Amino acid sequence: GYASEALNAIMDYGWNELELSSLYCFIRPDNTHSIKFAGKHGFVYEGRAVSEDMEFSVYKRKKPE
Repeated sequence: GYASEALNAIMDYGWNELELSSLYCFIRPDNTHSIKFAGKHGFVYEGRAVSEDMEFSVYKRKKPE
């Protein structure tokens, strides 16, 4: 769908134009749809973060070699 196309474009830009080695998603723990979406696209759970009294699950995807 559109979300997958957008994420693929973001990853392509991040890796090829910005030369990033990893990308991160910060997702609310109760947002099961976004967690599933991130996993489907190769992001793996890294831990949790807190910002302005909001808790997030952090997911990371490394640049493919």
